[in-house]
Amino acid sequence: MIRKVLIALGITFLIGLVGVALAGFLSQPDYKSEMTRTYALPVDDIWRHLTDIATLPERRPEVKEVIFLPPGDDGLPRWKELINAGGILICEMVARQEKKSVSIRVVYPKFNYTQTTDYILEAVDSEHTKVTIRTQSRIENSAIRAMMVISGRDTALKQEHRLLMTLVKPVQ
Repeated sequence: MIRKVLIALGITFLIGLVGVALAGFLSQPDYKSEMTRTYALPVDDIWRHLTDIATLPERRPEVKEVIFLPPGDDGLPRWKELINAGGILICEMVARQEKKSVSIRVVYPKFNYTQTTDYILEAVDSEHTKVTIRTQSRIENSAIRAMMVISGRDTALKQEHRLLMTLVKPVQ
């Protein structure tokens, strides 16, 4: 009886493992996603939130520390984020149009993962801002890709909007 249960559990585990492996191998390395919401905040407040790199550890629970690197050739900031769960993210601002848009590239060398996130701000009026967040990611490692497929490839995008919601509830 116990042997049959153990065999059934082993087969179930193997089927699950094969399913996870297939999810990683069959999913595409590249992924794009976009989400737009309007917040009851002026553009200045959202801009300050998005571009204040030094206070990331206070605002993002997964970030333990920020270490600034020399700026890129374009003068835009570069930094490392030390993550509480272990690991380092290499980050750089790759484009910036004052109070209109900012693009940030993140590389997670440990998992061969790269993501670029674009934040596009549009003042609806003096107290409301429409924020569009676009992410483009590439995951070379099929095991990491499988985990992202199972958890949701748009998890990072949703997390960015959740962080903005900590400032104020979205209007739509």
